Order: sequence, then structure tokens, then C-alpha cells
Amino acid sequence: MDTLAVLIAKDKIRDLVMPYSRAADQRDSELMRSLYTHDAVDNHGEVFHCNADEIIAFMKTAEPSMGYTGHYLCNHLISVTSEDEAHGEAYVVAYHVMLGDHGAVSEVTMLVRYVDHYRKEQGQWRFAKRDAIFDYQMSRPIGDQKQIFPDLDLTYQLLPGHLFARGGRK
Repeated sequence: MDTLAVLIAKDKIRDLVMPYSRAADQRDSELMRSLYTHDAVDNHGEVFHCNADEIIAFMKTAEPSMGYTGHYLCNHLISVTSEDEAHGEAYVVAYHVMLGDHGAVSEVTMLVRYVDHYRKEQGQWRFAKRDAIFDYQMSRPIGDQKQIFPDLDLTYQLLPGHLFARGGRK
């Protein structure tokens, strides 16, 4: 591949990796499903090891206990190996406010590295395999917090275009 083709591929892959955070944090299952190949596997260690459809089921099951989540992409290394295959490592700070029993609230901060295998499917880059490596995790109880819920997120009203619509990336 020539240099320009590699740069374009890397940019398209970034357009895959960044919406993962949005899909997770906004509980957008349609967007999340669109990010994976038909045969993808996602390994989040003890959390889950499954295909894309099972991730959606997990999201729906876990949603009631998640008051807020924020996945913040820091560094992202990409190696394009062919016109339709690439690998990468994305450093992420994941912040969760977890709602527990009897009104208990805790915050969980994780430093995660996603080790990814990307593959083009139907002309779009998608996750073929994703492994989460948890480098650090801290949990602590917190007091009353203002809760933010995805269905009240103003970005859906304030930002125009398909990229910011629920189920975006079409």
C-alpha cells in the first residue's frame, strides 16, 4: 500500500474506534453492533468474552446499574497490514458511576488498553477481535451525585448530521 492509502486507512480506523466510546456511553446498541464484523469476538476478561450480539445483550443487562459511563480515548497506535486488515492498541480511561443496592453509589476508574484486530467488511473498517487489558482499576464509594442519563443527552439535539444521530455511522 502506498503512504496515502495507509493514511486514509488509519483515519477510517480512527472513525471506527472513537464511536465505540459513544456507543458504550450513550447505550446506543445499534451503533455498537455496526462497529463489529459478523464474526467478531470481544474479550473484556472477567466482564465478558463474546460476539457483538452478546455485547448488546450485556449492555442492556448492565444498564440499570450504570448511572454514568465515560470512555476517554488517549493514545491510539495503528498498523495497517493490508488493504483490509490492520491492528491497533488504544489507551482508554474508563470512568463509571455504578448504582448499587439500597442507593449505594460508587465510582470505578479503569485504565484500559484495547488490543484490536480490524478488518474491512462491506467496505467499512470494523472490529474483528478486541481484547481489553486492564492495567489499573480503582473503586470507591461516593455520595449523592447528579445523574446523567443518555436519553437526556443534548448532543442528539444540538449536533447535526448522521454521525451524531442515535445509531450513527451510516
